[in-house]
This record gives sequence, C-alpha cells and structure tokens, in this order.
Amino acid sequence: MRTAIKLKDFSSLALISMKESNNLHAICLDSFPSIKYLNDCSFHIIKLVNFINESIYNNNITCGYTFDAGPNAFLLIEEENISNILGLFKYVFNTNNNDSFIMDNLNSNQKGKLDDFRETATANNYTIENCVEFNIGNGPQIL
Repeated sequence: MRTAIKLKDFSSLALISMKESNNLHAICLDSFPSIKYLNDCSFHIIKLVNFINESIYNNNITCGYTFDAGPNAFLLIEEENISNILGLFKYVFNTNNNDSFIMDNLNSNQKGKLDDFRETATANNYTIENCVEFNIGNGPQIL
C-alpha cells in the first residue's frame, strides 16, 4: 500500500484496498459467532465495480471500493473518471441521471448488463443515500 501511494499508482492502490476490504469482511464472516457487516446492496456494489473495471474499462482498474465496519461503500476513483463512473452508478441506482452520453458510448452487451444491475437495484430497493466527493491532500504533515 505504501509503495502504491508513494508511486501514485492508482490501480495498485485500488486493488490492494479492495482485497483488504474483502479479507476483513471474510474474517468477520469466518469468526464465531460470525459477523456480517455487508448487506446485499454492498455485494451489488462490489459486482458493479468489478463489471465496470472488467467490461467497461477493459480490465483496467479505474474504480475501487472499500467498506467501513458496516455496509457503507467508499469508492476510489481518479479525478478524470469521476463523472463517467458516478454516472454509471447514478444510472444503476436510478438517481436522476441525465448523463445519456455515458450510455451512448457503451456497446449493447454493456448496456444490457447495466440494465440488469439497474433492475436488481430497483427490485430490491437498493439506494445510494449520500455521495460525498473529496480530494486527497498533500499527504501527511508534521504538526
């Protein structure tokens, strides 16, 4: 993780974050008694992030996730990809998305799969309650 941050290697940073998040939640499930912090919507977000990276961005990691000690996802997205990726999330979660240009740039298979994600989100009442965007600062400072 430190190397990825030092080298400003977003793909490695996102991959490590996703793996560590998955490991943490797997350990929680494997404990006794087991603890389940993630919910069905959390797993839907994981699948959507994987789909975005694999199918829309041709196996390039442009979006990552981590979760708090609960079902709340935190997306990791580089600045140049924010509008497109958040547009995809808005489309899937039916949140007043007028970014039709995002869908116009996808092939029929990609559109069909996003429609499947959207149908699942709608049928199960999965929602995005808050979306907060922030930038990484200049790094740690000695105070």
